[in-house]
Amino acid sequence: SFVYKTAPLYEVQFSAGTAISPRWYLAGDTVTDLPDPDKEGFKGWEDSSGHIVSTMTMPEKDVTLTAMYTVSGELESYSIPALNPFANGTALDDIISALPTNATLKLSGESSTVGVIVWDTSDISYDPAKEDDQKFAISGKVSLPDGVTNPSKISLDTTLSIEVYAKN
Repeated sequence: SFVYKTAPLYEVQFSAGTAISPRWYLAGDTVTDLPDPDKEGFKGWEDSSGHIVSTMTMPEKDVTLTAMYTVSGELESYSIPALNPFANGTALDDIISALPTNATLKLSGESSTVGVIVWDTSDISYDPAKEDDQKFAISGKVSLPDGVTNPSKISLDTTLSIEVYAKN
């Protein structure tokens, strides 16, 4: 006799002014058929870590992708996703690869877009062999896309705090 098991399906939801129905995938599926919301200025889909994705490997959890659009306007503020603490011994390259690549820019007129973040990883004080809790900061600079101005001279220099847990 055969035993059949059902693999769980995980949902991809699409947000930010789209009426696109959710889609379902198995964990590990390569998702290449992300929809185009057919709105002027569509730039791409942003995942929860702030990355613009055109394809992705489906994780073992539901995912929400946010539609991002190319817009123009004056910068009012920006935000950068925080990172969860890392396990003790995490390689520096793994921490660097987890850094968000985009900041969400809030513009005048209730619109938003993304700006690319360039991180300065040349002088990080971190030792993966250290068993104590470690906290350090990584500095970066947000670039404004074409069409976005900064008349209020908001600093585009940013710092992200990183924590690595102590060994248990």
